[in-house]
Amino acid sequence: MVHGRLSLALVMLRREPGSLVRRSDRLEAALTVGLVMLGIVLVPVAVWLGVRTDENQRALAQQQAHDLRQVTATTLEDAGGWRAGADLETASLGTVPATWDWRERTHRGDLTVPAGTPAGSPVEIWVDRSGARAAEPVTEAGAAISAVTVAVFGWVMVMLLAGAGVAIGTGMLNRRRDLQWTRQLERFLGDAPAH
Repeated sequence: MVHGRLSLALVMLRREPGSLVRRSDRLEAALTVGLVMLGIVLVPVAVWLGVRTDENQRALAQQQAHDLRQVTATTLEDAGGWRAGADLETASLGTVPATWDWRERTHRGDLTVPAGTPAGSPVEIWVDRSGARAAEPVTEAGAAISAVTVAVFGWVMVMLLAGAGVAIGTGMLNRRRDLQWTRQLERFLGDAPAH
C-alpha cells in the first residue's frame, strides 16, 4: 500500500502538459514523498543518537563500577504485610529501617523489601564512596537496551509527529478540493438549462 501510494505521488509530482493533476494534488504528493524521505534520512540520525546514548551509558556504567560498591544491610524491623487500600505493586513491598557497615562506620537508612521480611534479614544494597545509599549501577546490557530504546523511540516519535502533520495537511487539501468541486458543480448546474 505504501509503495503504491508513493508511486502515485511520484507520478503526480511530474508536470506534464495537459495533465489533470491539480496543484493541490501535487502538494499532497510532495507531502507524501517528503514524509518517506524524512523517514529514510532519520534512520542514520536515530542510529547516531543510539550510538551516543550507548557511549554515554557505558561511560556511566564504568564510572559507577569504580565509585559504587555492594554491601549487605541488615533490616531492623519486620516488613509489614498487605494494608487496606494498598495497590498490588506496593502491597507486596514494605519499607523498613536497616543498618550497614562501610569503612568502619555504621550507616542507617530505610530499605524497600518484600512484605513479610523479618527483622535481621540481610539485604544487598549499593553504596557510594561515602557509604551513602545509591541506586543500582547501569549494566552493559542496560546501556545497550537504553541505546536501542532511544534510537527507536526517537525515530518513531518524529515520524508520528511528521505523519500527523501530513495527515492534517492532507485533510485541509481534501476540504479545499471538496469546496472547489462544490462551487464548480453549483456553477455547472446553475448554467444548465431547466427541463
